[in-house]
Amino acid sequence: MIEPTSWFLNQLIVALNTTVSAGNFTGPLVKVKCGLFVNAITLTPETTLAMLTVATFDGYALSADAVWGAPYLNADGSWSYSSSLIQFLMTGTTTPNTVYGYYVVPDPNTGSNLSWAELFTAPIPMTTTGNAINISLNFTTGYDNWGSATVIT
Repeated sequence: MIEPTSWFLNQLIVALNTTVSAGNFTGPLVKVKCGLFVNAITLTPETTLAMLTVATFDGYALSADAVWGAPYLNADGSWSYSSSLIQFLMTGTTTPNTVYGYYVVPDPNTGSNLSWAELFTAPIPMTTTGNAINISLNFTTGYDNWGSATVIT
């Protein structure tokens, strides 16, 4: 389950207020990038980007802006937004990493803002050329469960 940060939730509230008054949504999900982290950490709403150790394996780079599909209504009345697949591909073997999770940051990131992060169910080794982590981000509007990404290795 993702752990949205306090900063992100405040941005979401501002965006929702803007949506009500302007009739459109230009909130904190519109332009975000995804990255990977390599440290074992307990995620909380107060987790910051500085607390995450960013991956360094060969070929790693922060993703391009996520491309979101149309929002859809779940059976429980919550809404979800899912991104197209984001791929992180290892291109060499000089710098292997063990990846513990992914994080999402706004674009542009005017500071060290972190939107949310999520731990994988188990660490993923990136040790061989061609290893890949594919992620589809998912954000759900609900306080019990904010969503969870689909991760394919």
